[in-house]
Amino acid sequence: MELKVIVERLVEALIKVDAETTTIHESRSGSGAYLPCVGTIWEDDFTREAIIEWNDNHPNDFLEFSKDWLEVKYPKKRGKCDLCIRSTDHNVNIGEPAFEWAIEMKYVRFVGDNGKNNDYGVTKVASPYRKDRSSVLDAERLGEFDLAKRKAIVMYGFEFDSASYDHAVNWCEKNSVGDDKTKNLDKAKNMKGVLHKEDSETHHMSMLDIVPLFEAAVGVRDIKLGKLEHKGFDGLSRHPLYRKGRILAWEVL
Repeated sequence: MELKVIVERLVEALIKVDAETTTIHESRSGSGAYLPCVGTIWEDDFTREAIIEWNDNHPNDFLEFSKDWLEVKYPKKRGKCDLCIRSTDHNVNIGEPAFEWAIEMKYVRFVGDNGKNNDYGVTKVASPYRKDRSSVLDAERLGEFDLAKRKAIVMYGFEFDSASYDHAVNWCEKNSVGDDKTKNLDKAKNMKGVLHKEDSETHHMSMLDIVPLFEAAVGVRDIKLGKLEHKGFDGLSRHPLYRKGRILAWEVL
């Protein structure tokens, strides 16, 4: 299975998970429960729900799918690999790794559920410090993961543009009332302020903006990557701010 197919399947699964997830987390600030959607569930929640959705919709893609493919322990290091998969295209010869792909996932968040700037999005992509568990360090340790033939970094996140604020306001008018409506409109206003600082004319924020940063950061560590594969998604409807976005992926060579 090629990385392009993995990205396409994950985008398809993301749209379904966003529409159907029942996972709800509470705000750490004490402001109440988040709306259930891809933008508010944790990274491991999304990975688990997405791979199950993928298998349900394309059962012929995988060879003997198991939930044990999630959180696979690194044989020689501390920690676990987010996801390992084995497609029906994968032929295992004696002495070769059992898995076809080992994948480290990363949710890159520019704007939080409250509409305010998320200070850790870029840190999660390119920080050199182990405490931050960035994708750069994920790529580095994947080099020593010998349970899979191929390895990949996958990032997902939301994007914004000139229509984002109006969409959020319209969503609030249609989908919330009373105190919830007031709170959601505040989220939209906060988001507008963040986007205005980024680009006062277009309000544009794209996942593609982080590509040069990540590629440069792994290059400093002499980590070789394959060609970027990416695919956008749009039309999500369960959260006023999280309407569209993109999945990015690189093979770690």
